[in-house]
Amino acid sequence: MIHRLTFHEHGRTSLLTMLTLSTIIGGLALLLLGGDVLVKGALVLARRFHVPQAVIGVTIVAFGTSAPEMMVSFQAAWNGVPDIVIGNIIGSNIGNILLVLGVTAMIFPFAADERIARYDGIIMLLTALCFSFFLFSGLVVWWHGVILFGGFLLYAAAEIHTRMQSQPDQTMHEEAEEIAEHMPKTRNPWLGLLMAIAGVLILIFGSDLLIRGAVEAARGLGISEAVIGATLVAVGSSAPELAASVMAAFRKHSAIALANVVGSNILNILVGIGGAALITSLPVSTSFLRIDVWYMLIATLALFVLMRIPGNISRITGGLFFLGYIGYILTLFLNG
Repeated sequence: MIHRLTFHEHGRTSLLTMLTLSTIIGGLALLLLGGDVLVKGALVLARRFHVPQAVIGVTIVAFGTSAPEMMVSFQAAWNGVPDIVIGNIIGSNIGNILLVLGVTAMIFPFAADERIARYDGIIMLLTALCFSFFLFSGLVVWWHGVILFGGFLLYAAAEIHTRMQSQPDQTMHEEAEEIAEHMPKTRNPWLGLLMAIAGVLILIFGSDLLIRGAVEAARGLGISEAVIGATLVAVGSSAPELAASVMAAFRKHSAIALANVVGSNILNILVGIGGAALITSLPVSTSFLRIDVWYMLIATLALFVLMRIPGNISRITGGLFFLGYIGYILTLFLNG
């Protein structure tokens, strides 16, 4: 009788594991699909209404790659899972720098153009410091959200104004080529609108699936939701940045990979955390304050310094970034 119960219990556990894994994989796949469909639909609308190329780069392209992180954060806040909200954003920002740029630099070394180094890099660092300050208060509340989201509006307005006034640089040329390559053939604005709406709906459904699977995985494996959020969820929601950056590197457009990562890290905090804090207050787990915040600050500061040093971010630097990310993941699981 005992053996029979054990067999049935083992079978039930295996079934639950399979269902959880399927839910996570399905959620990740839908996040990738939803982000791609949303970007393509928005590009069709932008072409129809003659939106300038510089504005498309700041808005549609930037939001398209960050949409999964944002949607996961909003969905997790709505579902009352603050550890996944915070873990997703911190883990995504760490992954963007150490994993995405590390892999990109190993494929094709690149240098930061002056505009990114002098302007966006400073905004990225200040945003990370502001976010860390809010985290150390122990509770991210609505007025933190107002400050962060207000900062996003100012940043977006300033970025659009700067791009419209300045001469196209290397990054903007590479960005224009990437946009042209991904521009859908259709010019029908109604089809573009339908694609954009479908993309948002797919993102919502995919993020919900991913969060449900992540919570079940945390419970089943005996790992905290904070660790799951900073690893599995963060890597999954950062997949668009990784895919876009790797493809850009193979086309020798690595400068755009850096612009995508810096812009994504800024948007993740200002919109992802800012929007989530407007939905609900976010209690901060002490585990974030012991490990994750410091990794995020060190990685951000390292990238900021490298961008201001003349010369390329080399393959060796990329390899060190990648090893740093492996070290971060191991540290989380050893302490989780």
